[in-house]
Amino acid sequence: MSRKVWFVLLLGIVMAWTVQVSAQSAATQPAASKAVAMRPAVTQPASTQPAGQAAFQQAWDRYTVIVWRFKTPPVGPELKSALESAGIHAVHLDGGKDGVSPETVAFLQKTGFTGYLDHAAGKGYLHLVPPDSDKVKGQLEPVARPKCLSDPATMDAMKKLIKMNVDAAKKTKVVGYAFDDEISAVSFGSPCDTCTSKYCLERFRRFLKRTYKDINTLNRQWGTDYESFSKVSIVGCEATRQANHEQPLSEWNLSGWVDSREYIDQNFADTLQELVEFTNKLDPTRPAGYVGSGGPTAYGGYDYEKICKVIQWIEAYDIGGTDAIVRSLMPKNPRVQTWFDNKSVEKNKWFNWYYWSQGDRGQIIWPATDEVSPWFPGPEARKDIQALRPMLEETQGDKLGKMLVGAEYATDGIAVYLSQPSIRVSWFMDIIPHKETWINRASSLNNANDTAHWNRYGWMKLLDDCGFTYNFVTPSQVTAGELKKYKVLILGHALAMSDEEAKAIQEFAEAGGTVLADHLCGVFDEHGKARSNGALDELFGVTHNLSYGLFNGKVLYEIDAEQFGSDPIEKKVTTAYEGAPTWKDLVVYERALGATEGAEATDKVDNIAVVVKKGKAVYLNLSPVSYTYERYNPKMTYWPHLITGLLAEAGIKPRVKVIRMETEEPEMITQCLYWKVAGGKMALCLIKNLFRSAQIDAAGETQGNISSEPTKIRLVFASAVKGLKNERTGKVLGDGREFEDTWTTCEANVYTFE
Repeated sequence: MSRKVWFVLLLGIVMAWTVQVSAQSAATQPAASKAVAMRPAVTQPASTQPAGQAAFQQAWDRYTVIVWRFKTPPVGPELKSALESAGIHAVHLDGGKDGVSPETVAFLQKTGFTGYLDHAAGKGYLHLVPPDSDKVKGQLEPVARPKCLSDPATMDAMKKLIKMNVDAAKKTKVVGYAFDDEISAVSFGSPCDTCTSKYCLERFRRFLKRTYKDINTLNRQWGTDYESFSKVSIVGCEATRQANHEQPLSEWNLSGWVDSREYIDQNFADTLQELVEFTNKLDPTRPAGYVGSGGPTAYGGYDYEKICKVIQWIEAYDIGGTDAIVRSLMPKNPRVQTWFDNKSVEKNKWFNWYYWSQGDRGQIIWPATDEVSPWFPGPEARKDIQALRPMLEETQGDKLGKMLVGAEYATDGIAVYLSQPSIRVSWFMDIIPHKETWINRASSLNNANDTAHWNRYGWMKLLDDCGFTYNFVTPSQVTAGELKKYKVLILGHALAMSDEEAKAIQEFAEAGGTVLADHLCGVFDEHGKARSNGALDELFGVTHNLSYGLFNGKVLYEIDAEQFGSDPIEKKVTTAYEGAPTWKDLVVYERALGATEGAEATDKVDNIAVVVKKGKAVYLNLSPVSYTYERYNPKMTYWPHLITGLLAEAGIKPRVKVIRMETEEPEMITQCLYWKVAGGKMALCLIKNLFRSAQIDAAGETQGNISSEPTKIRLVFASAVKGLKNERTGKVLGDGREFEDTWTTCEANVYTFE
């Protein structure tokens, strides 16, 4: 054997030994010595693509329904029988401080079942529990986070648990590792200003120095007079509220608080990145992530622009559109939903088919505690699941179970802007009616009353119902030039943006792209400081005079959670909407919007510009929040007509219309999703587009009607298709533009065509 060959072999051995030693060293070396070297710097530039973009399809090769073992039979023959009788072959493994039980490992090894590992990093670090969580809740001033995420001891403790739990779980056929359940920067989405520990303050000050370069620049932005960065601390909501809520909106400066939230969100993402990298060294074949994520809001750390760059799979409660957001930002990586009992066979069928159609990789079943749940609390209740077994077997089978794994979501060229700075500013407007009781705006209250959520819901359901498909895009994607993939950009409730973002959007428009905004677009910079003019005012040809106020001129907030927190959304907007000017029964948002020379105010009310057009830029002085409750009666709302017309002007029309043959009317509340699948074909998933307000401990409210009775429908395509086939029935419908079929609306129809 030549010396060259010997050298190559020796080099391979050395490299393999180095990797092994590095992994062992990472798990055992003193935490303090590795904290700086291993931890990425806060706000370090990152790729716009998520970790493991196309990876893990071999380990997680199909749609998988997993039972979380709560009130189920213990591992053994009875559990195996119960699961198999329902067409389920996966359970969770519980990690935690005591490690995965050998009995559970043996059960999976013996049965060949799959599943996922939960609590790999234990419970109490990423998810604070009492008494630690009690120390951060209800605090008006910034506090230190118990088990600070910047503390090397916290990271070291989590890594030790991860190594113990992953080493045990990787002996089974688990599809992924979850660090913990319902993790957050503080306490889910509840407001609390952290972290003032010595570890975080040091990192926060470094973050500010990288952002502003010198203290004078920070002082100009914040309106402060700090002598040096070493004097700066986390800025809390209460001090910011007292300084701004009594001021006109045009004079708000939220910079210190917004920058503090930006740091906490980035630090949360940095923590996840380090844990993912560590876990990948222990097992590079399966994805690392977490479960029980919340909706994107000001608190909690749920900045999905950051999170989706570092994790490899996630279970995010579908709050504020998180499922579609993650689909957009992690298009090839696994995501799942928690499946609570919907208390009806039809709703349970719809739930499973809905998220299958969205491209989710599976569901985690949470067994309810009552006697009527189908999820295994007792023999009588277990009978109900038999009606679901055929569906569970079909969606997990070799055909449909694998169809959307690795498939590409095919949009209509529409991008919807997702801006975390705008979410923060919106939240700060939301808390005006609470005054000093904002600290009591717990996760559940916020989830039901977050204006940014409801604006996003409005745009999503509007586009879905009109037959359009879209992706969410983030500021980093926009500034990286990714708008060139799209024809239309929708700026919904885009209150805050940087000059760099505005420039990229302007260039997109100059290249022929259409830009739609709804209100207050770019009136704040990315730090939450009000601008004298909106960042894109010149593009849209608009002027603002915020001294005239918003809506009815009495309030600045759209949703009144203080008086109507538990009421339906249509009541919660009465404080702002009553007495406000309207256009075609839609409430006008800004009371003094005007059009500049070169722009055309095509519609006005009381001399207020409502629709302003300048070239292919359109400014709508409206809010889509009302669409979320008016959509079930299309005669009540002008929104579909307005948006369908504007997108037609941009060259985008629905690819297919679904007609109910009984009435010869369009089938309302219907979503059509398109996927590029194996073999070069297109898959069309037809599903009822019910509005679902997800909850963290229940199925959540679903609005709209579905049925288990077949309905005759006609599919009318805009362009002829070839070889249309119903993949569920096997029926070949052939070539052409119009086809007749049947559809059971509590399920999905799945078609393929060329």
